[in-house]
Amino acid sequence: VIQIRKDGTQSFDQNWSTYESGFGTVGSSTEHWLGLSAIARLGSGTLRIEATDCIPTSYYGEWSAFELDSLNNYAISLNVTSYIGTIGDSLSHHSGESFSTPDADHDSSSGTCATHSGWWFKDCREADLNGKYYATCDAPSSDGVIWYSVQNDFTFSFNTAKMMVAVDDKESYESSSS
Repeated sequence: VIQIRKDGTQSFDQNWSTYESGFGTVGSSTEHWLGLSAIARLGSGTLRIEATDCIPTSYYGEWSAFELDSLNNYAISLNVTSYIGTIGDSLSHHSGESFSTPDADHDSSSGTCATHSGWWFKDCREADLNGKYYATCDAPSSDGVIWYSVQNDFTFSFNTAKMMVAVDDKESYESSSS
């Protein structure tokens, strides 16, 4: 599990070094972010995202060949044609983008997309599971836990979100993390 959002108890408005090293209680069921360097060390795998809205309706999505490039500001890459799920594909739009935080603007937008969180932004808010938490699922400033393709609405915010990676070559990961 690389990320959990569920109740707003952990702020995701963090700087670059905190996103790189991780925050929250990693390995628990509480809100956390594993850390960009640890995610990059996983190597290639299948990314699965699970989320719920306030109804609650559950959604999921999966992409193969997910990995981060630690030499390029943790740019995200994934097989954009591999998407399966019910969440809609708001992530492929960001493939190839470097990670940005409020203090480290690496996105390709002419403005600053990472105003309240860190994410792989392209044209800002197509998706941002690290955005501000709104228990009501309504993000009036379009800065919430956003996944545009669910309702084609930038003010819709998820109530819960979880990102997980199934590593393709577990042996390779275990040797790189020792």
